[in-house]
Amino acid sequence: MDKMLSLLNSATYVPIQSDPTPQTKTELRGLLQIFAEQSKEVTISSIRNRLYYVTNSACPELYGLPKVHKLGVPLRPVVCSVNSVTSQLCTYLKGIIQPLTGGRSSHVSKHKDFCAALKSIQISKTDFMVSYDVKDLFTSIPILHTVNILQSLLDSDSSLGERTKLSPFQIVKLVSFCMCEGNAFRFQGSFFRQNDGAPMGSPLSPVLAELFVEHLEETAFEGTDNPWAPLKRGVMTGMVDRAVTICDPEFLNSELHHIATALQKNGYPQNFVTSTITRRLHVPRDRPNDEVSSNPVITIPYYCGLGEYLQRLGRQHGYRVYFKSSPSLRSLVRNDKIKLPFKDRPGVVYEIKGGCNASYIGETGNTLLDRFGDHMKALNSYRTAEEELNGTYRKRRGRPRTIPPIEAMEKAKNSSAVVEHSSQCSLDLHLRIICRESQFRLRQITPVQF
Repeated sequence: MDKMLSLLNSATYVPIQSDPTPQTKTELRGLLQIFAEQSKEVTISSIRNRLYYVTNSACPELYGLPKVHKLGVPLRPVVCSVNSVTSQLCTYLKGIIQPLTGGRSSHVSKHKDFCAALKSIQISKTDFMVSYDVKDLFTSIPILHTVNILQSLLDSDSSLGERTKLSPFQIVKLVSFCMCEGNAFRFQGSFFRQNDGAPMGSPLSPVLAELFVEHLEETAFEGTDNPWAPLKRGVMTGMVDRAVTICDPEFLNSELHHIATALQKNGYPQNFVTSTITRRLHVPRDRPNDEVSSNPVITIPYYCGLGEYLQRLGRQHGYRVYFKSSPSLRSLVRNDKIKLPFKDRPGVVYEIKGGCNASYIGETGNTLLDRFGDHMKALNSYRTAEEELNGTYRKRRGRPRTIPPIEAMEKAKNSSAVVEHSSQCSLDLHLRIICRESQFRLRQITPVQF
């Protein structure tokens, strides 16, 4: 806790008085409305509609992830943006911006590729290998500068129209909103705003960090890269792979010797040629389709001795047994993230049963209480209109109704199937959760099963 409070006391974060989520939601909804009308982009309209109807958007939670590999075990501040106001928009913007990154020869998509690249490097006694680590990369990104870089890349991107109908200005404006106005979080009941940098936990932050670092790398090493190195490496890799695929085992060694000799005569370093051939020989080759096992898979926790026995037993009975790791240090240490109460979690399939045993089964992406409140609001509207029609309505304070009672009753029925039944049955309604499901498509299927 002391480490987290020390982080929050830095100049990067500023405390604020109250939850900024309602105001952020209103401002973003208005911005999306304007851009949806201007660009006719369907996804922007969908995100705007979701913000309009979903009522359970919460302020992102901050928690600390221990860096156990570093001295003093500092904490990495992670902002959990799941179900936040900007989460869906950030995911959409990430898909637009990501193709602009990864074009440099130094880009590595997987850690396996990085390890393979390191193994191919031969270091002499006079060489030094240096590793640079950016301290607090995400929170150190200058957002204003990064946004300017993004604007320049989008202006020169000829394929942007294939990914979105938004203009570069609109994309940059939305990115700036997510990283500035929408960059707030909650920790232990208090609210904070991040002054600069990208929050770790947002879908948009990694791609912005990569965008800035690639620009920094391009500026720092401009003119020092050898553009032919990847091509030369690809020529050598292709020749070795072709020899392994085509040659019979008895002729493979002579063919590899011929390739190595030809490459060295053309200026390829001997150590580089030898390491590349060795690495390509140890690359696992794809098995034929008929060798791919279709046996059932069982995944179990690993226990020394027992795990090996179960794996052998599985092979005897036609099962493939794989192991999963025991609880990690992350799952044991990270306990400061506030969990939503069970009743406040969104995404449910529910049943509303009347006193006459009539039943209505529905689904909602909101919380159950929010959806039940919508049903009751429609029911109250129906009964008020019915009283007006029968002449028994008692006038109350507030604005008068603007539509005829019959039209109001039909509108209430159309907005809630519960109204149509409750208008004929005066008994109490009983509410229960059938199951919880966050995915919309599965919620659409589940009610059919009951």
